[in-house]
Amino acid sequence: MHSDDKVAFSAYRNTPSTGKYVLNKGSILVFDTVRINIAYNKLSGSFTTPTHGAYFFMLNLMTYSNDETTLGIYANDELLCTAFEASRSGMASCAVMTELHRGDVVHVKATWRGANLHYSNEDFKGQHSFVGFLYKTL
Repeated sequence: MHSDDKVAFSAYRNTPSTGKYVLNKGSILVFDTVRINIAYNKLSGSFTTPTHGAYFFMLNLMTYSNDETTLGIYANDELLCTAFEASRSGMASCAVMTELHRGDVVHVKATWRGANLHYSNEDFKGQHSFVGFLYKTL
C-alpha cells in the first residue's frame, strides 16, 4: 500500500512490435512497463487517484513516418492536454498540472485522427512514456 502523500508512477511502452503501432481514435494507450508504481494499473493503462490533490502528468511519444498522431491525457474522459505530431518520425509531448479528487481516473487516449507510433523494442526503450505524481494534497 501507499500513504496518500506518496503517489507517483513512471511507465513506458515496451511491447515489441515492428513498423508502426496504430491506435484508433478513443483507444487507450497502455504503458506495459513500470519503473515506479504507486497507483498505476499497467493492465488497463489507468491511474486512479487515491486522494484529493494537485497532480502533475507528462506524456512523451515518438511518431511513425509521415503519419499524424494525436494523443491526450484524460481525467474522467475530460481532455487535459494533447500531444500532436505530423512530421517524419518526430517526438510529441504534453504536460499538465490539475486538481483531482479521490477515485478520479487518468489515462492516455488517442484523439482526433488516432495515433501512429514508432515501434517499441529494447533499442528504443522509454520512447513512449507516461509519468505522474501527487504534487500536494488538498
